[in-house]
Amino acid sequence: MYFATRIEKYKKEYNVQTYKEIIAFTKGETLSEIDQIREEAKRPYQKVLSTVISAVIAAVVCGGIGLALMLLVK
Repeated sequence: MYFATRIEKYKKEYNVQTYKEIIAFTKGETLSEIDQIREEAKRPYQKVLSTVISAVIAAVVCGGIGLALMLLVK
């Protein structure tokens, strides 16, 4: 958790959120204006998609655990 919060702090500080921005930042490069606009336009969709995928994974894991417990109790 410590490193995750530090990474999020750096991402906000340097305004890098997407994979393409992070790779360019680590190479010491900057994106062109058009690429920067494209990446900023992707951010809302990526956050929604990330949330949905996380919810599906959590539902599958919890459902699997619940099913396993039900089978063990019988």
